Order: sequence, then structure tokens, then C-alpha cells
Amino acid sequence: MGTPVWKGELAYAGRSFAAKILTGARSENISFNQLHRSDLSRVKQVLFCQAEAKAVPRDELVKGYEYAKDQFIVLQEDELKGLAPDAPAVIDLKEFFPLDQVDPLYFESSYYVVPGADGEPAYAALFGALRRTALAGLVIVCLYSRERPLLFRAGKTGIIAHALYYSHELRSLDQFRTGEEAASEFELVAAKRALKGLEGVTGGFDPLRYPDLQRLRTDALIEAKVRSKAAGQAKPVKSSGKRSKSAAKA
Repeated sequence: MGTPVWKGELAYAGRSFAAKILTGARSENISFNQLHRSDLSRVKQVLFCQAEAKAVPRDELVKGYEYAKDQFIVLQEDELKGLAPDAPAVIDLKEFFPLDQVDPLYFESSYYVVPGADGEPAYAALFGALRRTALAGLVIVCLYSRERPLLFRAGKTGIIAHALYYSHELRSLDQFRTGEEAASEFELVAAKRALKGLEGVTGGFDPLRYPDLQRLRTDALIEAKVRSKAAGQAKPVKSSGKRSKSAAKA
């Protein structure tokens, strides 16, 4: 099931139950190592001080913020840790609103919310209520040492949580805005009919119909190169031309 990113009590309207939040999705990329071309040995990154023109160890590093050109202030680790509150023991959902008011553009990451010990009945009740009302709950929670708005909604088979971007993190929407008035009624009707026709062809959303083809092509390339290298390293067994004594006597 995976390691929970949070566990405690999930509460709403005076009710609460034990729950856990698990990572629902993650990006998967094939990792590559940086090698020296001539001998295929690993290389390592060196931390280089520009002022002193020499390499420096990690224990001599501090975090700095550039507030003006080449002007920095130093922030200590304990100062930064003090800015992030601890993860709460209880997540109390006090704000609810229609889910369709939230633009998916705000969704940063997704999580599964699962019931803890003896929490199944209360969990199922909240799940059913969210699904029947089409409402979503929102609360600010600290996960991974970063406070984020966390939205709770009904998924297909359980409660899903989404960490949201803050409004200032979204790019300006001015250049993406338009209105239906830019198209004629004839064009709108024609576009609607075209979409309805395509909807019948595709037969609905099925994520299995959209595999990661680039990942599959990369896997195939790697596998072919590994097989080629293994074949080149295999040494053929050469006959010595001599028979064993037992074979000679036979």
C-alpha cells in the first residue's frame, strides 16, 4: 500500500475517524548516470567556489537568498525549519464548496485517503456524503515540510485528496481567455456536433488506452543494448583437441 505521508484523525462537523494519506501518483522516469566517455567510469559533481577558485565540501555550504544583484542574506537551517509547522494530528475539514468551482489547473499532486483502524464506517459515510452532494472540503495542511491547501473529494471508490497550487503560483490567464461570442452560432453548433461524434468513437476515458510509449521505446532500446553487450562479452568455448583418458579408452 505504501508509506503514509500523513496519519491521524480526519474530522468534520464534530465527527472524526482514523485515517491515512498515501501518495496517489508519481512521475516515473528512467534515470541515467553521467559517465566519462573514454572509460565509462562514473563522474561526480564538484562544488566550486567562484571567489576562491577551489572546490568546497558540503559542510561549508549555507543557504542564501539573492535580494539584489550579487547581494545575499544567509538563512540558517533552524530558521527555515521553524517556518514550517508540524504535520497536524487532526485534519479538521471546516470549509466545503461545490467541487466544480475548482479549476483542475490548481491540482498539484494527488493522494489516496484511506481509513485507519475501525474507521471504515465513518470513512464510508463521508465518502458517500461527498459523492452525493458533489462537495469538496478544503484545509491548509503541512506535508513534506510545505504548507499547501489540501482538497478532499469523492473519487470512484474512495476519498481523494489533492494538494493545490496557491493562486500566485498560477501563470497569468489573460492571454488564454476568450468568449463564445468570438464564434458564430453556426460555428458553435458545428463544433458541438463534431465533439459529440468523436465522443461516440472513443467510448469514454480509459487510461490503459494511453500507455507511456516513450518509456516503452526507451526500455526496448536499453534492453537491446544490454543484450548486445552481453553477447559481445560472452566468450566461445574453444575445443582443446584432446580427449579425456576415459574417452580415449572407450
